[in-house]
Amino acid sequence: MIGGPASRPLIQRIKEHRYRYAPKVMRVLGAIHGFFPITAAGLALVGASWFAVLWEGMDHLDLVLLVAGLTLILITGLMVLVVVTAAIYLHLGVRGAHSRRPLSLEAETFQWTGFQTSFQPWIPWVIVEWRWLTDGRVDPDILVTLPREERSLVETIQPAHRGVYRKLVRRMTVRDLLGLACITWDVPEASDFQILPSRGRLDDLIVLSSLYRGDDLSDPRGDPHGDRVDMRQYAHGDSPRMILWKVYARSRKLMVRIPERAITARPRVCGYMVGGADTEPVSGLARVVLERNLLGEGWRFGADGTPGHTSILPEALRMVAQSGTLPEHTTPGSGLQTYIETAQKEGYGSLFLFVPSRSAAWVGRVKTALATSSLKVSLFVGSDCLVDAPAPEPRWRRWVLKKPPDRGPGAEAMAQVAAHFQHTVQEVWRVDRQAGRLFCDTSAGGQAAW
Repeated sequence: MIGGPASRPLIQRIKEHRYRYAPKVMRVLGAIHGFFPITAAGLALVGASWFAVLWEGMDHLDLVLLVAGLTLILITGLMVLVVVTAAIYLHLGVRGAHSRRPLSLEAETFQWTGFQTSFQPWIPWVIVEWRWLTDGRVDPDILVTLPREERSLVETIQPAHRGVYRKLVRRMTVRDLLGLACITWDVPEASDFQILPSRGRLDDLIVLSSLYRGDDLSDPRGDPHGDRVDMRQYAHGDSPRMILWKVYARSRKLMVRIPERAITARPRVCGYMVGGADTEPVSGLARVVLERNLLGEGWRFGADGTPGHTSILPEALRMVAQSGTLPEHTTPGSGLQTYIETAQKEGYGSLFLFVPSRSAAWVGRVKTALATSSLKVSLFVGSDCLVDAPAPEPRWRRWVLKKPPDRGPGAEAMAQVAAHFQHTVQEVWRVDRQAGRLFCDTSAGGQAAW
């Protein structure tokens, strides 16, 4: 009896094996479908042509349909032959292709990965293309182009977002110009690579050292405001009131007054990156801060998606990249509480906090973490365009050109984020990555805009 008690373990085992082997079966079916050289359009054309040859051409002696049907069948067969030949040639070339393992790429930038394969230009009517599969799926945010250099195809990519990927698969596609034949197969590569955020024009930014200055105390027993008896050369963003005009008249050099050196040491600075959406522009600033060593001596950095912290630059940059592709179980801002508690115990006095540019559930978690913090917090939010209402494009341009990419939130969304932290942090800085500028929100205690 099939439905009896003795058969239930067997049925259960069959179900378990079905769920266990279903992904493998799907992969095998996908591979068979990819290697099948005729597309649905090609099959439809061959079927219609064969019907025209048999039923109309031969039975009714319609020579026009007979010749047309045979011609279309021959064209389809020729396209299949050309595509199969090109696919075999490309497969043999890919096997010997050289790749320098693109361990570090940059978002929003066309760059050569070092992967190239030989392909003869004499193969006619063929289009060769491939796409990147990251973590088992086709990544639409990575644009792959294949410019030709003599008899080779050179891979050039442009990623849209930062991230860290454990596995890279190239999905090769060879098809004909008419869309009648197509062959697709995957070429895996054991490559653990990262995509760093674009700096934009932030590389040209003159960042003030006053962001992480020490105390203005000349002596702990003296006046709490240090005397401005020292001087240095003027930097963009310094107050014009501090310029020494008499020195400028004598030497033609702009010098500004600064407090004398404090006996108390400058507090150590740490940084933290809150991951998630709308963090691509501000992550470019985090990269610039780390690469220029603007956190000073004894710095440390942490980010969502990576446990712990680091004081090594390559590891910190990897954390910035990893925060763009958070694991499923990680929520933005969830690791900030533990990070701040550890930093306070180890004597850090200031925190550079890089956050998303739109308000979401992360705001509550970050405010809770900062509520009991004694660190001086500088909050950074960013965008690629601080204009909320750009000028409308002409109608013909919207029809002809594709939809422009999302430039990120504007000034209004960033102002909402600043309002949430108005009484929680000391400074809120708005970052315009494309313009290469920082704007300090004076409502949160800021005193400059540069």
